[in-house]
Amino acid sequence: MTPNGAPAWRRLLGRLPGTQADIDPAYSHDTGGLRFINQLEKLLGLGLSRGPELRERYVGQFFMGHRHGKGSCYWPDGSKFTGGLYLGHVEGYGTLEWNDGRKFQGLYKSDERFGPGIESYPDGCQDVGLWLRDHLIKLCTEVPGYFSLLDYPAHYRYIDHNSGKKHISVEEDLFLRSYKHLPFDDKDIFPEGVFAYSRNTDHLTLTRSFLEECDARYFQNTPKLPEEDPWPVANVTPLLVRMQVHVYKHRCCQVEFTSNVNLILNGVRGTYGPPGPKELASEQLIKKAARGDYEGVCAILRNGLVHPDIADKHGYTALAAAAVHCHNDIVNLLLDSGADVNKCSDEGLSALSMCFILFYPEESFKGNIAERSLHSYKRKEQSESSETINVAEGAISERQKRWETIQLLLRRGADPNTSWVPPHLLFFAVKAADAEAVKLLLERGARSDVRLPSKLGGLTPLHIAASIPGQEGVQITQHLLHSAPDPNVRAEDGNEIYGPDKPQAREANVTGGVTLQLKNEAGPPREYFSSYSGPVPEEGGRSALHIACEREDNSEHARDVIRLLLMHQANPNTLWSGHSPLSLAIASGNDLVDKLLEAGADILAPVPLREGQIRAVGTAVDYAYFKYYQDTRIAHTPYHALSASEQEVLQTRRSLLEHITVKLRECVILKEKEWDQEKLRRSKKLDSAVHTRVSKKKGGSLCVEEVRLPFFKYCYQCGRSVGVQLLPCTRCHEVFTCSETCRRNAWSQRHRQECSGSLEKNTSQVALDTSRAGLEKNVTGKKGEKGREGKDDRRGGRKGKAGTGGRERHRKNN
Repeated sequence: MTPNGAPAWRRLLGRLPGTQADIDPAYSHDTGGLRFINQLEKLLGLGLSRGPELRERYVGQFFMGHRHGKGSCYWPDGSKFTGGLYLGHVEGYGTLEWNDGRKFQGLYKSDERFGPGIESYPDGCQDVGLWLRDHLIKLCTEVPGYFSLLDYPAHYRYIDHNSGKKHISVEEDLFLRSYKHLPFDDKDIFPEGVFAYSRNTDHLTLTRSFLEECDARYFQNTPKLPEEDPWPVANVTPLLVRMQVHVYKHRCCQVEFTSNVNLILNGVRGTYGPPGPKELASEQLIKKAARGDYEGVCAILRNGLVHPDIADKHGYTALAAAAVHCHNDIVNLLLDSGADVNKCSDEGLSALSMCFILFYPEESFKGNIAERSLHSYKRKEQSESSETINVAEGAISERQKRWETIQLLLRRGADPNTSWVPPHLLFFAVKAADAEAVKLLLERGARSDVRLPSKLGGLTPLHIAASIPGQEGVQITQHLLHSAPDPNVRAEDGNEIYGPDKPQAREANVTGGVTLQLKNEAGPPREYFSSYSGPVPEEGGRSALHIACEREDNSEHARDVIRLLLMHQANPNTLWSGHSPLSLAIASGNDLVDKLLEAGADILAPVPLREGQIRAVGTAVDYAYFKYYQDTRIAHTPYHALSASEQEVLQTRRSLLEHITVKLRECVILKEKEWDQEKLRRSKKLDSAVHTRVSKKKGGSLCVEEVRLPFFKYCYQCGRSVGVQLLPCTRCHEVFTCSETCRRNAWSQRHRQECSGSLEKNTSQVALDTSRAGLEKNVTGKKGEKGREGKDDRRGGRKGKAGTGGRERHRKNN
């Protein structure tokens, strides 16, 4: 009861809902009145409360015993807050007014400023920007001389605008709460009715259903917004991403904010008053850090008006300004004051990535065939070779200072994986052939599985390292392989055609009209392959082994790179543009065949060949002949008419062709030894390797079916199987040759001994039959002498007949 005799709850009921009337102190401690407030809260969700010492007053909405929704808070000193609260904490857009005339309007989270806001002063000045607690974290103004990627177009081309942008949407993440980390069933968290025991949400685990109900109560009176496109993430720094997610959650409450929030988010400040003290001090901090004014930076930080992570409208921080200008003392000072070493600008650049862009200009990149830009880089190196001779000592010292800044940032915790724009920092060091920098980045946790954008081929650092000429390429490849990447990762260039295979390149090389007369040969049967389940394996992009085998520079360095890749289980049988690493090594003239074969490369793997509209499938030997015959000058010119260097090239090519032919012959023989020799010999004698099989159908009729045996026809001397006419040996019908020259060479070098076994067997059988016939007839010596003369005549006739036949076949082949 109140002093005037009327019940306190009747006086309160007449003044609800939502009034700002004071509550009688006696009523605040009245038990019956408290029960009434609890019942009223359940019915209306509205109430009034005071702090423990009756100094703070709140008028607004309640939920589950907490201030939740829209309301106003009053303090005895005259300060006032009006805005949103969430489970007892200030959250959402609100206005805080002090008794001295200052006012802040902006976004809150957990009782602290977190997002866009404006702090106004009695003299008309205003501090405008994004806030973190009591400090500005991002301005709406631009600092002169800020670092922009647009000033470096050579690096700007690495940005992938299609895949690089991230967006905020309801589908991707449900606003603030990490629901996916919570159990889906509330019973797994605590028993039913736990809120009857305690409603302290600061210490209880909040279930998914409870948070959904809290959000529904909080936004129940807000207008629904029409569908809109997802918001792009303006800055990839985790703190600013969380801030933008918070802004996105409360976007429907922006109408209650007196200023246009979108202007602040877009960095537009034009309509507000003069800059306030915090905004002016923030601009001075960035400028003094860029100038190297150590004392000035110390003074600003001591005043406490500026956050050490302050940035201008482009995200250019004081730390980035000091690092770009190599002021290492100020870098240490800012980091000691709490600056985030991994904070990024709106372009996605961290202080470390800015230093890398300045330390590695495009002119420092080495030429490499992985990016298909070798010739352009050669031209640049030649044009600038005269300038690099006269490099000033000042430039060398400045480069050394920048390298010291990079080392300092990495030592102070800079993450090389933070910035992905332009490409990952590891690409800078690899493309510049800087083995020391590659090793340092890998030691600091740099990822080696990153890629360039798809428009640039999707290359990895290992692809580029395998193509770097010189000993540096070997060292970088070794460092990368020690970081355990996938040595068989494929680039995203599976649709490209190998340069020499393009019609334009082939027409430029072929001047004499030389063709191989392809006949759509199908290549070796699938039973001959050592690692494939089909006749033609599935193709993909280039692997690092493809690129290393494609190199035409120092063969010793290329061999070392290939050895490292093979040691780490690189697959030598992958295909790109129809080529395996073995065929690319042959096309480039590298003497790496033995290493690839020892590592398991299949010399019988199918290699497609194209001549106009006609295609065929052959082996690496066929491609070697196909490739070398395109050089009409060396391949079709008499040996004496070639120069000394051309003669050396010809000898090298002949040596390589003979070597790989021997390897192919050994591989075929070794494979055929696994089969039934009698069946194989019989199928070879059929020449066409086709026989008929007769089967009976249900109706009684006969069906003749042709079955092709697993038989690979190739020239037993040169190894070719495509573009040539193969004829069998007239004695054994087990080997084939493509010309009379190959037939004679094969017979004199190896096939004479292989055929002699069958010939000796036939000769001994004839002699045995002859002796038996002589004993049975029991002829006289005279008759025997006449018989010998007749035999000699017959032997001579047979020899002459064979010789005539040989000449006829020779004319036919010619």
